Amino acid sequence: MQVIGIILILIIIALFVYYFKWSRKEEKAVETEAGQQVTVVVKGAYSPNLIKAKAGKPLTIVFDRQEDSSCSKKVIFKDFDISEELPDFGQKEITVTPKATGEYQFSCEMGMYQGKITAE
Repeated sequence: MQVIGIILILIIIALFVYYFKWSRKEEKAVETEAGQQVTVVVKGAYSPNLIKAKAGKPLTIVFDRQEDSSCSKKVIFKDFDISEELPDFGQKEITVTPKATGEYQFSCEMGMYQGKITAE
């Protein structure tokens, strides 16, 4: 019986890792007069968790937090030296400007919620 329990735990861990690491939802940022904008829903994960944007233009991300989980309380952009609290069941706008082409990561404090900006 212990072997079956261990196998079930390993399967659950593998599904968890797959969900958060490889099930990428992608969205291209919408161009506005002021730059680019996209809305990211925060509920169990970031959706979309992959944002395509143009380098050199400001990108406004509207985080729509639809939960009160302690894990999703903050969003951190290490490349831009930004750490912002997100309101429970509310929205917060964060503007970043990817200066060069490349990838820019963002995550919660614990790294369970992860996202990426791909600047082209």
